[in-house]
Amino acid sequence: MKTRKNSTRQDYSKIIKLFTIALITFNLITINPQSSSAQNGDPPPPPGEHGQNGNQIPGGGAPVGDGLLVLLAMGTAYGLRKKIAGKEIEKENTE
Repeated sequence: MKTRKNSTRQDYSKIIKLFTIALITFNLITINPQSSSAQNGDPPPPPGEHGQNGNQIPGGGAPVGDGLLVLLAMGTAYGLRKKIAGKEIEKENTE
């Protein structure tokens, strides 16, 4: 007679084997065909301004100023928050 503990282990073993087989099958069906066909075809043509003479604006003229100000403000706020939290911890340790 099998004990309940042994039958449960066998059930888990069967489930793990089935899951492994299902995972390998899924991998073979979906991932491998995609990776082999991903390199097919010619690349798209370059954009219209490609190859123009003269100096071009770096980054294509994307605005940087507003993002830079937001980044600096958030960094300053984070630094102040950490400094205040550190002072509160020091204050608790000295009391």
